[in-house]
Amino acid sequence: MCAQMYYRGKMFGFVHLYNGQEAVSTGFIKLLKKEDYVVSTYRDHVHALSKGVPARAVMSELFGKTTGCCRGQGGSMHMFSKEHNVLGGFAFIGEGIPVATGAAFTSKYKRRSRDWKKGPAFGMPGVHVDGMDVLKVREVAKEAIGRARMGGGPTLVECETYRFRGHSLADPDELRDPAEKAHYAARDPITFLKKYIIENELASEAELKAIEKKKMVLRMLLNLQMRVLFHLAASYLKMSLQIQKALELDLMGGIDARTPNSPRALLMSRFVRVGDIH
Repeated sequence: MCAQMYYRGKMFGFVHLYNGQEAVSTGFIKLLKKEDYVVSTYRDHVHALSKGVPARAVMSELFGKTTGCCRGQGGSMHMFSKEHNVLGGFAFIGEGIPVATGAAFTSKYKRRSRDWKKGPAFGMPGVHVDGMDVLKVREVAKEAIGRARMGGGPTLVECETYRFRGHSLADPDELRDPAEKAHYAARDPITFLKKYIIENELASEAELKAIEKKKMVLRMLLNLQMRVLFHLAASYLKMSLQIQKALELDLMGGIDARTPNSPRALLMSRFVRVGDIH
């Protein structure tokens, strides 16, 4: 959906997709509490969703609307939500580290963590995990978060994953080896989780297909709504230009624009009728 809207010119700036990396956001952020902080990078719209920011607020932000979580000023790369403690997405790698450090000290000063212990610089444990497996990511996240809550300090976790699209939607992604892309596509984290759910009888294939069908219907309705809105906007713009031209003709011909049969009055009556369509 984001890619479609971006290529149609309905989303502006840069948009960096998260396809193939869903297990990381879901595995980690879903374990956090509302009062916990999240500091992100430029692929932050998925992190915002995982932290609980409403999908409507995220999508509105992507479209640059005032109803977005940053009033349409942040766009894809700079999501922020005070209510959900999402401290922003940052365009430069590493730019959010000082912000995250400040948030950690804030938690310490407000006594949100029990007996926070400051360890020696870089004295944190490091863990590597398959970032394409949401269950493995969740287990590592549970241990790291539990350790932090008990005052054991931070944990450096490397989630080895693979994004399925280019760096951003402006990147045609023509340089990576097709065989490499196919190899990782076969390890799609969503497909893996679907297989796990079915094999462990957590849900039937029919139930999952029903969810997928509902998602497709919602996508179709959104596409239809967008087409209707763009058509109405184009109609308003065209009519406005016609009214402006008619007013110029009225003035040039010395006709009072308030006269019922003047070009502008006739066009205005059509304009009102178009505006009555909802």
